Amino acid sequence: MTLVCLGLLLSWGGCRSKALPSYILLISIDTLRADRLGCYGYGAARTPFLDRIAGEGVLFAEARSPVPLTLPSHASILTGMNPPHHGIRNNGHYYLKPEMVTLAERLEENGYDTAAFVSCLVMDGRYGLDQGFQVYEDDVEPHPIGTRFIDEIPAEMVLDRAWSWLQNKKRKKPCFAFIHLFDPHQPYSPPEGFALGETPSDLYDGEIAYADSCLSAFFDKLERAGMTDKMLLVVLSDHGESLGEHGEDTHGVFLYDSTVHVPLLFWKGSLTRLSIPFKKGTTTQDVTLADVAPSLVEVLGLEEFEEVEGRSFAGALAGKTSADSRGFYLETLLPELDYGWAPLKGWFQGGYKYIDAPKEELYDTRGDPKEEYNLLLCEPDLAVKYRNALAQTKHINRASTRSMEAKERRRLEGLGYLSGSHDPTPREKADPKDRVHLLKGITYLSGFLDHGKFEEAIFLAQTLLEEDPSLVCVLRSLGEALSFSGRHLEAVSVYERALALAPQHSDTHNNLGCVYLALHDPDHASKHFGMALANDPNHPEARANLILVSKDKGTR
Repeated sequence: MTLVCLGLLLSWGGCRSKALPSYILLISIDTLRADRLGCYGYGAARTPFLDRIAGEGVLFAEARSPVPLTLPSHASILTGMNPPHHGIRNNGHYYLKPEMVTLAERLEENGYDTAAFVSCLVMDGRYGLDQGFQVYEDDVEPHPIGTRFIDEIPAEMVLDRAWSWLQNKKRKKPCFAFIHLFDPHQPYSPPEGFALGETPSDLYDGEIAYADSCLSAFFDKLERAGMTDKMLLVVLSDHGESLGEHGEDTHGVFLYDSTVHVPLLFWKGSLTRLSIPFKKGTTTQDVTLADVAPSLVEVLGLEEFEEVEGRSFAGALAGKTSADSRGFYLETLLPELDYGWAPLKGWFQGGYKYIDAPKEELYDTRGDPKEEYNLLLCEPDLAVKYRNALAQTKHINRASTRSMEAKERRRLEGLGYLSGSHDPTPREKADPKDRVHLLKGITYLSGFLDHGKFEEAIFLAQTLLEEDPSLVCVLRSLGEALSFSGRHLEAVSVYERALALAPQHSDTHNNLGCVYLALHDPDHASKHFGMALANDPNHPEARANLILVSKDKGTR
């Protein structure tokens, strides 16, 4: 969830000209679904701070994320673009190109000191979201949670870093700080006293309660420092969490509201004067996270983005809900990139959601918030209308991929992300709805490998592949387990199967090269290290391995 705080300069001047806030705080609490806050009707919520913000400000009841993944969603928040346009389609292998203009860059141009404080590897500056930030603190060291080492730091630590920067008395310029909190993301491990039970749902609620408590303490510091009277707060979430709904435990595979319906709140202090007046209450206007950046630009009175897909909802803040039933784009490519299943794209308009999948879906999210009743056959005209609207959506595909080291890949897998095991090759692909039950097994498989339980990993991988032989991520894991068990010839066969499905996958070529080295076959090893580099010239392990093989050949 994201919180933006804007405080006005004392030299306002009393007119509707460009506003220059003294403080802009963008605080993101990752993985928070709207219906787990008290202000959105959740009776078991323990979120008094966020509920207070909602009660004193403007609550958007129908806000949605264009993509249920951390990095792509935050890129949409900061640029006002949908994923095909800003180019980040998944976590890990993508980065934001320098030509994209971010909210931080726009504010820096208008005289702001800018800083970001992030809490997990997924938001590391290497992925390009550091554009426009003079300070980008992404020092996140793995720490133990249960039997795993996880790349995140708790909310209290992140907020302490931000406070240290904000309280700098020597600063003469206005401030913009982006603060990202990762606590509700799995694995759920709230501090003692915050969880009321042991189920995943209880632990998830405990993480949210902890984040709310930390924000409350942080806000108290801002109040004592005299900042809150001059603030505008925007609270939103990058995406939600399925918690078992539709067979998905976490997020990223589907486009149901459990993962794309997000909270969005605006609040301003008593002395804040902006270009757009606020009217407290709830608005039912449909908005998307790509609307946030252009809306803030209008609220602040800044020059509009030259290129933007989102639309300003500043009118809704003033109580003028648009009569235009505007639609907007949704996507998740994770099923295709991580598992080789069909990608999902969607269109949301007027409360209806159309999902383009091998088995198409249409839901009335107002009357059926759990999306249990597919209306595709009952409302064929609506399905055609939204299918055509999605087909007519034009995007500039700016996808930009990057290399990952083995350590980085393992760290992302520890957070639940496979980060692209498949090539998006055109072929008939399974509907994620028909394969989602395999996700638990894939998660267990990763755990077996992490703990050196290779025989268990081999048995589980073979079982998964009996049902879905095209799971490249499982083939790669099986190849690793066989290799570590000394069964190198079997590993060669498995990696060849993986390459038949994803021939350009550099990691698979590199792993196969390592197996050939273990088999004392430097010629085949060199071939596959070279193919890894041909597909990814910056692949660090393949380059190092090829150098080692070349040196070894030279000494013979």
